[in-house]
Amino acid sequence: MGWGYYGTSFMRLPYFMEYIIPFSIYIVYNTLQERFMSLKRIKIHDDQEYIELGNLLKVAGIIDTGGYAKMFLNENEVYINGERDTRRGRKLYRGDVVKVNKIELIVE
Repeated sequence: MGWGYYGTSFMRLPYFMEYIIPFSIYIVYNTLQERFMSLKRIKIHDDQEYIELGNLLKVAGIIDTGGYAKMFLNENEVYINGERDTRRGRKLYRGDVVKVNKIELIVE
């Protein structure tokens, strides 16, 4: 235990590093994956000024139908620009950030 091929020759790592290095890489990978895999950019048409929250959830694929939006918003925590909101008709403009269950949606 502790022996391995590192670089150009065999060398022994200190005992604690055998476990800390792989664990640190695992934490960094999961953090990056969680951050970037959960970020979605939703573009609205140029002729539209805003999109409603219920429609945004439908377009992003979080809910299947617009009728499910009201129930979804009551059961899940949805934050718009850092404030909790439960209105499915809430108008979202370009630059608004919506956070839903570790998914971050940016309206563009």
